[in-house]
Amino acid sequence: MPIIILSKQLVNQISAGEIVERPASVVKELVENSLDAGATHIDINIENGGMKTIRIRDNGSGISKNELILALARHATSKISTIEDLESITSMGFRGEALASISSVARITITSRITEQNEAWQASAEAYKDNIASISIKPAAHPVGTTVEVQDLFYNTPARRKFMRTDKTEFKNIEEVIRIIALARFDVTFIVQHNNKNVQLYRAVRDNSQYLRRLSSICGIRFVKRALVLCWQYSDITVSGWTEDSDKPEKNEYFPIIKYSYVNQRVIRNKLINHAISQAYQEQLNGIRSPAFVMFITMNPNQIDINVHPAKKDVRFHNERLVHHVIYQAVVTVLQKKIKPYLDTTNYIPIPLCSNKLQAVTEPDKANELVSNSTRVIIYNKQHKNNICTKEKNINTAANISSDYKNSFGRLLTVYYPCYALLEAAHGLSLLSLKFANIYITERQLTPEKDNIISHSLLIPIRMTLSKDETVTLYKNIVFLKNIGIVLQANESQVILNAVPLPLLRKKNLHNLIIELLVYLNSEYLITSKKIAAWLARNINNETTTIWSYYRAIPLIAEIERLCPHWVNNPPNSLIVKLNVEAAIKKLNYE
Repeated sequence: MPIIILSKQLVNQISAGEIVERPASVVKELVENSLDAGATHIDINIENGGMKTIRIRDNGSGISKNELILALARHATSKISTIEDLESITSMGFRGEALASISSVARITITSRITEQNEAWQASAEAYKDNIASISIKPAAHPVGTTVEVQDLFYNTPARRKFMRTDKTEFKNIEEVIRIIALARFDVTFIVQHNNKNVQLYRAVRDNSQYLRRLSSICGIRFVKRALVLCWQYSDITVSGWTEDSDKPEKNEYFPIIKYSYVNQRVIRNKLINHAISQAYQEQLNGIRSPAFVMFITMNPNQIDINVHPAKKDVRFHNERLVHHVIYQAVVTVLQKKIKPYLDTTNYIPIPLCSNKLQAVTEPDKANELVSNSTRVIIYNKQHKNNICTKEKNINTAANISSDYKNSFGRLLTVYYPCYALLEAAHGLSLLSLKFANIYITERQLTPEKDNIISHSLLIPIRMTLSKDETVTLYKNIVFLKNIGIVLQANESQVILNAVPLPLLRKKNLHNLIIELLVYLNSEYLITSKKIAAWLARNINNETTTIWSYYRAIPLIAEIERLCPHWVNNPPNSLIVKLNVEAAIKKLNYE
């Protein structure tokens, strides 16, 4: 069979297979879109287990008339726009694939209205004709918000449809998805109907007494009776929620399997989290079964990579060791103290009531602010702050996990302008140059070891015209350049830059960088890949002034510790210097 380019319809259906597995997948994507739109009330209507109809109605911000058709396009989204946004995801969705994928395997209608419009508009996507999706738009009656109706799921893919379970089973999967989301968003009301019958109602939590009642309605009263309150914070990582009491259950007692973990309100399945919790329990459950838990982990979005799973069911932590240890300490501490979540209002745990957008705070002090007699933290939220801990103050100090930093430069206290990190270690205070650390890491990324550096193709190749000397220099060093990921196609004085290594992708003017690099190579007598990497690292980091924040410094320091563990005990003078605090104290005492 010859190689051919697949039709747009076939491509979309293949892509839909990664996102739309079953009706529950559609419900998850649409409800998350509603939450991203700021909805506080979501109605979910299901018919025939979702195979016939899925209707999600919300009171969010809505979609304007001009963007309705665009909303059904693939990779069209309002949630990210730059590479930097991808490294700090603050919404449930971000790829812009859900609606397009759903429309390729079902009939979809979107009705929406924004506050600025006097009337609502409705867009309907019909089946593909000649590789073009037919989308019609017309006026409609609708309050501010959005209703998405999905009908006849997999109507055009019989092979997928025959693998679906019974309506009852598919609806159970939908119920589980809604329970998981409702458990993370106590501030949102969810109303669920199946075949025009009210099935479930999760009312938004308005006061402290309602938290555990909603928890019991989702996880069951038996879990609540045996649950211990989690509340722990270190640096910018906060762990809250509930975990099972380690006391042995009564004989023949039925206990449901409850293992829900959330990172910045996104439910995930992560081996690291499960391992940390299991390790904390050790033999306390006597190996009969693993512990039940509901855990909320809140941390800076820059410290996690969400774009690692097609369905966003897992994340990757930049500092896995630290996250594992914080979770472990949180569980161990609560098992020792046995803080029970009684069903009255005296010892509740308010879970973060968050808006649809998360925003990283830039000052570490704000991440552990104490208000009144209860522990409060700033979750990454641009609208408001929320309690996430009980009145038991379990926030640990540096001494509680200082052993975790025995092979590190120390604990980051703050960042001084323009590029210096103040660290606290056993030997005292020290100042680390973030600029030097960044240059060194970039140099390591550009230095080939066993294999060549991976090249990343440019979306639009860059054409350049070189002088005679520059052309000669290029031909002499083209192998060195390829080794570090710079792929150039030369034809006499005409050159095309096709690919560059990852650190160069954000360089705004690659044309000038390549010309300057050739000038540098022409001036050097002995050229090595390491010399080229060092030159590029300096020039990349000197191009613009980096604004360093507390949270940008954390992963950089962790990476330096990983790459150069020997520097912890014997660092170069250009990287870190110890501060003479004793001299300052003597001077103050003298004065």
